[in-house]
Amino acid sequence: MKHLLLFLFLLLSFIHSKASTFDEANEAYHNKDFSTAIGLYKESLINSQSLQQHYNLANAYFENKDFPHAILHYQKALTFAPHNQDILKNLDLANQAINITSSPPNGLQIFINLLSAYIYDYIFIISLILATLLFILSLFLSNKLWIQLPFWGCVFLIIICIALHFSYSNKRTEGIVLTNNAPLRISATSTSPFIAQLPAGSTIKVINKKHKLPNWTFVKSAFNNQEGWLNKQDFSLIW
Repeated sequence: MKHLLLFLFLLLSFIHSKASTFDEANEAYHNKDFSTAIGLYKESLINSQSLQQHYNLANAYFENKDFPHAILHYQKALTFAPHNQDILKNLDLANQAINITSSPPNGLQIFINLLSAYIYDYIFIISLILATLLFILSLFLSNKLWIQLPFWGCVFLIIICIALHFSYSNKRTEGIVLTNNAPLRISATSTSPFIAQLPAGSTIKVINKKHKLPNWTFVKSAFNNQEGWLNKQDFSLIW
């Protein structure tokens, strides 16, 4: 009992500490101390992440004229709410500020973004539990017709969620260039000739996560569709 009370006390203290850090960041933001706000928002993200944390951090970066980092965190916020108009509007303003042109989503991307990845995960878990319970229930029933429709409906939702999960997994390979004129190199060395210099705020896609070295990643640039090696210090993945 004592151990349980101690655990609950530590948990509540941790939650209060995270909330206090976030509140302090909001206060610094409202006082236009954007550098302090950025540091506090980043601290609040160490052990938990939410739409509001990434959105507020993106806004602080935007006000601090650090548009590449603003774009990164607007994109992170969109993983929680793909259709949030405030995020989309501010992301567009950040792109315009550094002359980044984003391509419109295709039909598949629009479908994938109907809901956030987290909502699809919840639907998958609930559908799996319901399908399991319905299957177990059917073992004890002589008339199984009335249970087949909801069972196969849950199976259908499970298949859709699995397919969308893999689609979202592809998004885990997308990142934002954070260093202006980041060199995209022929080989994974800082002395190798570069193919192109990528503008900060542009999007890259990791070609093969297994095909990488400690400080380098093989990527494809959305800026010019060229492939090459990019130093890990020059970009950050959205997921």
